[in-house]
Amino acid sequence: MAITVFEAMPHVLGSFDSELQQETEAQFEREHINIQTETMVTKVNPKAVTVRLKNGDIQNIDYGLLVWVAGIGTRPIVHALSECITDPKQRSRRGLQVDGCLRVVGIQNAGSIFALGDCGLNGHAPTAQVASQEGRYCATVLNALQEKENRHVKASTLNLAEVLPNVNTFEYRHKGSFAYIGNGKAVAQIPKFSGDGNSEENWNVNGRATYAAWRGVYWTKLLSVKNRFLVGGDWIKTEVFGRALSRE
Repeated sequence: MAITVFEAMPHVLGSFDSELQQETEAQFEREHINIQTETMVTKVNPKAVTVRLKNGDIQNIDYGLLVWVAGIGTRPIVHALSECITDPKQRSRRGLQVDGCLRVVGIQNAGSIFALGDCGLNGHAPTAQVASQEGRYCATVLNALQEKENRHVKASTLNLAEVLPNVNTFEYRHKGSFAYIGNGKAVAQIPKFSGDGNSEENWNVNGRATYAAWRGVYWTKLLSVKNRFLVGGDWIKTEVFGRALSRE
């Protein structure tokens, strides 16, 4: 069996430092995984893929199993909302442009619509870490609105502008990035925070200990005790009996 990874960018894990990119590519090489960088898949057929190589040549490559990892498309409701807004800023195919408070730009006389996660464009990467912090921020704003409404303020006079002065604009704080690279190993890029909470440098770590830390972070982010129990149980079974690669 031969495994080939096609990457349109010059290196895999483009958002990580070059040191971790090189470590990941070296790990793939040790696992006999062929990496073709600066190679873009232009077409997928039932038994072959068409790729454009770095020099511009087109090549057809046969395959047995294809795993496609290329993000997600815009949800229909997001696309439809974008089409209804006349503001010229809302012309992106990736999502809805939002302001500093995560409100969709260009909404007229319709209150406020918040866009979070992949559907909101605010200069941050569409990752789960960003979406989680956006969700907490939006909850703060909505709770402030509810508190004001509970003070017998008529809903018709309730204005988000009256609440937002008491709520700071959304500020994302990057806590680090992990990536599993196979064979029980992971790489991590963790920011070094200075006294003012900003980060200009990173700690770059890799190996099995990093993989254990990645799993620990993932496990703590699960939302219920039931999910933690089920996921933890699956991990233990895999370590004891190995990964199930077939079905009867």
